[in-house]
Amino acid sequence: MACILQDVKIADSLYLCSHIMNTLVEFTQKRFKRLLSLLKSFPGAKEKEELHLIRLEIKKIKALLRLIHFNNKDFSDHKHFIPFRAIFRETGTIRDAGLRNELLDHYTQLHTAFFRSPHKSHAMFEKKIPAHIKMVKKNKKVILKQIKKIKSGTYASYLRKKEKELINLLAEGFNQKDLHALRKLIKEITYLTLVKKKKRKMDPFLIESAELIGNWHDKQILIPWIRTHAPKEKETINKLRIESKIDLHNLRESVDLYLKEEIKDR
Repeated sequence: MACILQDVKIADSLYLCSHIMNTLVEFTQKRFKRLLSLLKSFPGAKEKEELHLIRLEIKKIKALLRLIHFNNKDFSDHKHFIPFRAIFRETGTIRDAGLRNELLDHYTQLHTAFFRSPHKSHAMFEKKIPAHIKMVKKNKKVILKQIKKIKSGTYASYLRKKEKELINLLAEGFNQKDLHALRKLIKEITYLTLVKKKKRKMDPFLIESAELIGNWHDKQILIPWIRTHAPKEKETINKLRIESKIDLHNLRESVDLYLKEEIKDR
């Protein structure tokens, strides 16, 4: 009877390992399928959303590249990310201009047409799309080949390593200069966790904290912009500073609660 139970446990373990490996491959294939689809259809009816989704897929691919490097130190995640980084930066230039105008509309009475339009960057990006599609297809083969070599234990080890890094960073305390790196780490954990979990089943802290830091960051970008282009908007600048402090306060409260839960679960 004991032997039978042991055989069942081994079979279950092998099934789980195989399932994670297959899921990782499927997750990777989906990233490339979506990215290629978005590039081919750009610009569509919802351009703002498309720009965000293109950048989101590239962030997920970057997380996968870092996982590959963890599994194979001879594989340079930075080298293979550079072509994707070009798309990320080009779409960022277009999206940031639109986002800035939305924030200006929300916080001020300024006429946003005064600010520089991203039309030139938009046209340049559209011109480069065929080359970008070719690059993505080429790198898809290379990255999928490496992903198929990753064992479930390696994936789990890397995710645990990143989660430990996050807990240690939060436990040591953080200041404003740490927030960008903190958000990148949270995002990487989120993207890799999506391999095995639906977003709705994920720890809410990962989603909420990244959003709080993002909101804080948007205000930090907007303050110097207004100070340079509309220095008389002092009331708006003060409002943005106050809201930034609230964002940080809410983030610290969320972090404290998260750390308490982590300590309790240990």
